[in-house]
Amino acid sequence: MRVTQMMLANNTLRNVSKSYDKLGTYQQQLATGKKIHRPSEDPVVAVKGMHYRTSLTEIEQFQRNLSEAYTWMENSESALNHTTNVLQRARELVVQAKNGTLGQEDRQAIAREIEQLKKDLVQVANTKVAGKYIFNGTKIEQAPVTDGTPPTVRNNNDDFMVEVAKGVKLKIT
Repeated sequence: MRVTQMMLANNTLRNVSKSYDKLGTYQQQLATGKKIHRPSEDPVVAVKGMHYRTSLTEIEQFQRNLSEAYTWMENSESALNHTTNVLQRARELVVQAKNGTLGQEDRQAIAREIEQLKKDLVQVANTKVAGKYIFNGTKIEQAPVTDGTPPTVRNNNDDFMVEVAKGVKLKIT
């Protein structure tokens, strides 16, 4: 077979054209940062890429969830520790009021302090994290506790009772 000048020119032209196509592909990859632009270019790479992006999105969501859960746990623990301290103080006050040496004015002062402790407990119970109430189960948009009636102090013979909320009474016998 005879190689003509026309065949050499056509082969050279075809090779230069292929080189320009490859150069265009590499420039597009460099400019966009993507190896492929259509799934049909390399289906295996496209599927792997989609899987990696999905995995990355899931991991980022897990990290956000973990961060929020950690914040909720810290705030819950802090609120429960504060509640324990407030209830311990309320118990001390009730025991002190139970003592027969206090007069009515002293007992009223204790009742006022217990009222302040109750307001403090209501604030703690209505703790919010990221605009959501943390102590109201699934009803995170509404406050779990509303401020009720002031405490009523009664001394019935051997029992000293403080009603801190409707239906909630502290009794020391």
